[in-house]
Amino acid sequence: MERKSETKDRRIGKTQKSIRDALVNLLAEKDVSEITIKELAERANINRKTFYMHYSSIDDIFDKIENEIIEKLLIILEKYDFFQAQFDGCVFFY
Repeated sequence: MERKSETKDRRIGKTQKSIRDALVNLLAEKDVSEITIKELAERANINRKTFYMHYSSIDDIFDKIENEIIEKLLIILEKYDFFQAQFDGCVFFY
């Protein structure tokens, strides 16, 4: 049986993915400075209040994405020995 917190975590992840996907789609159409929260929320099929439950601004989305990338990079850097002769640089793309 699935716990309530697991369901909530999935919903949060799904909502954040929807917001990020909507942002990427809008970026393909216009400059970031032209994108509004209202437009982003509509594209993500959520209301503005839901957007603000997850992010404080569009810049906040970019900040969180950057932090996630840095965290993943740090995990890779800790895991692999770059001085090893057989180091495979492709690990950055897995």
